[in-house]
Amino acid sequence: MDELVEMIRSGNYAQNGIPTMEVIGGTVRASFAAAPGHHLVVGDLSQIESRVLGWLSGCQPMMDAYARGEDLYVNFIANVLKKDPIEVDEMERARGKVAVLGCGFSMGPPRFQEYARDYGVDLSEEEASALVMGFRESYPEVVQLWNDLDNTFKYALEDHAKYLVSAQRVVIDCRRPQMARIVLPSGRSLHYYEAATVFEGGLRGPRQMLVYQSFGQKGSLPAHLYGGKITENIVQAIARDCLLNAMFLAHKKGFKIVLHAHDELVCEVPDDSQLTLDDLLDCMKATPDWAPGLLIDAKGWTGRYYKKD
Repeated sequence: MDELVEMIRSGNYAQNGIPTMEVIGGTVRASFAAAPGHHLVVGDLSQIESRVLGWLSGCQPMMDAYARGEDLYVNFIANVLKKDPIEVDEMERARGKVAVLGCGFSMGPPRFQEYARDYGVDLSEEEASALVMGFRESYPEVVQLWNDLDNTFKYALEDHAKYLVSAQRVVIDCRRPQMARIVLPSGRSLHYYEAATVFEGGLRGPRQMLVYQSFGQKGSLPAHLYGGKITENIVQAIARDCLLNAMFLAHKKGFKIVLHAHDELVCEVPDDSQLTLDDLLDCMKATPDWAPGLLIDAKGWTGRYYKKD
């Protein structure tokens, strides 16, 4: 990457035999560069979604793995393949990663197969099914969370009531007409407009389903809501709140945040500053007061321009 950036800046990018658009497309991130006399300090939350999922569901095997500093992706696939984690190769780890990230939100084998393909992992129907079932057997607490959220949301709608769902102080509040809320541990809320229960046909007869009005580029459209989707919404929202907590701490420490993307913070720091990468990572690893027991980790790098580490 350093060589390509230097070629572009010197005007010699066409002399290395790589098509011009390929060079430019591969270095778009590098167009975000620190000002003269400054450098970028970048931190990235490590496996934050699966950490939050394990904490939210009270899944002890997940939390124990992180407490020991282990790679959950490797642990999971090693358990499925019945092999020592140290023997897991990069291709197998990639399968473990898509399984932990995708199967945590109740995907079935066909949908998971498509999801894995989007991440560059090709799975047969049998392999996809084995990973889905392997995840559910390995982490039954997560499956229980899907069911608890689905059922409690339906009960709250029927009773026009407010109910506590998990030990992590997640509350489903359906007391207001037309607007159901999920109150997160941070106090922030997710809102679902015109949430309701309906009965829809299925192979085994009519099923009670959750629906709400979703807003997008085409306006308001009905959308389905179910335990896995609710879990995904909550987990990603909590992960966002963890990043926001890190942003407040980093700002207080003196960092100038110039960019944040997903689970990553990018700060611009003067070359003569006393602020270091470790200072930023300390901010990102800090557990918010509203999330006792949540184990957060982060890694990062420094450089003159933005890149995919």
